[in-house]
Amino acid sequence: MTFVPAANTGSQFAGWTGACTACTVTMTAAQAVTASFTPTQYPLTVMLTGTGGGTVASNLTGISCGTDCAQSYPINTVVTLTATPSSTSDFIAWGGACAGVSTCVVTMDQARAVTAEFRLEHNALTVSGAGTGSGTVTSSPAGISCGSDCTEIYPGNQSVTLTATAASGSVFTGWSGTCSTSTTNKCTVSMAQAVSVTATFEVPQTLTVLKDGTGTGTVTSSSTGINCGATCTATMVDTVTLTATAAAGSGLVKWTGCSSTSTNTCTVKMLAAKTITATFGTLRTLTVTRTGSGTGSVSTTPSSSISCGSSCTAMVPEGLTLQLRASPQSGFAFAGWGGAGAGAGLATTCDLLIDGNKTASAAFEPTQTLTVTRSGNGTGTVTSSPSGIACGATCTAGFANNLVVALTAMPATGSHFAGWAGACTGTGACQVTMSAGKSVAATFTSP
Repeated sequence: MTFVPAANTGSQFAGWTGACTACTVTMTAAQAVTASFTPTQYPLTVMLTGTGGGTVASNLTGISCGTDCAQSYPINTVVTLTATPSSTSDFIAWGGACAGVSTCVVTMDQARAVTAEFRLEHNALTVSGAGTGSGTVTSSPAGISCGSDCTEIYPGNQSVTLTATAASGSVFTGWSGTCSTSTTNKCTVSMAQAVSVTATFEVPQTLTVLKDGTGTGTVTSSSTGINCGATCTATMVDTVTLTATAAAGSGLVKWTGCSSTSTNTCTVKMLAAKTITATFGTLRTLTVTRTGSGTGSVSTTPSSSISCGSSCTAMVPEGLTLQLRASPQSGFAFAGWGGAGAGAGLATTCDLLIDGNKTASAAFEPTQTLTVTRSGNGTGTVTSSPSGIACGATCTAGFANNLVVALTAMPATGSHFAGWAGACTGTGACQVTMSAGKSVAATFTSP
């Protein structure tokens, strides 16, 4: 006996079990035969296309493409495919059984084929020029030819090498921007993102170094060219750092013409021809003494010279102007300058030109307290010379022992100064010798 399987729509014959496999049965005895039917299955095939990279995965087990790009599914199964681009690619679109860029939903009512297109991400490389000179920048691979073409789009996995070539009369001085690496006139960039690069070309300018003053020394440059003494003029570009080295018995006084200075260095931006002067002075002796019955210290600007208390003598180059600063200790006051600083009087700072060996003194005295009060039905202010009292706001101040303090009364509009009391009397000038603590009253009246 022969059996012929006939599957219903949507099913398929899967095979025989029991008394036959073909299936023909010889009835020599009782026999049992089983025919198996399963839902129809259709293949789903995915293909990756385009210049980029990525993967496609299904919500149901089966598709994981690039690795597994084909799978069969039972009839009418709904399969959802998701495309994921690589870090340097973009997903462009589905093809075949799906379209667009959204997730791909496929109903397996027949064999289906789907394509997923990935394209390498592309980013812009922009080149610009800077500086007083001129030149060109070209690229490998081709695309940039700047002057004329300074922007180009490259794939995101691309590395581009730029080459700078200076025009006649100019020199290339460097790259700025986002070079991954740079050597001499070459700059390599990675196009994983948009990139901007600047090439600087400069016109060489003449740098001249002069030396003056009573001392001697040399000046050298950070880039080859200046070694003055011997070579004091050179053609330079970009930014140059000059270093002054004083000879024995001399010191650097100042720079003239620099863009900026620091200690013994001078920075010059060579945007045009420049002349720089280094002034050296013969070293002279500066001695500071402290006088009076009080205590305090004296320092200088530049700070490398005097710090008295600890060091009261320094060798200072002739021609330098130092600022001496007197700082009394707590409970003491500065009482004035003497010697070479005498002209500064009671100011706590004294500018001293070193034009030979110099000796200056700073006097410190114990502090005596001067107190000012105001009385009467009027208003006004009282100020002191030297400064300290500004009453209303400050009516008590300390002054050096035996210092003469002049007080000035200034009535407000509508008031009248009626006179002094205490350490001063009358209505004239009030001068108080601070041999001890003193009190002064100022009376203001109003009609």
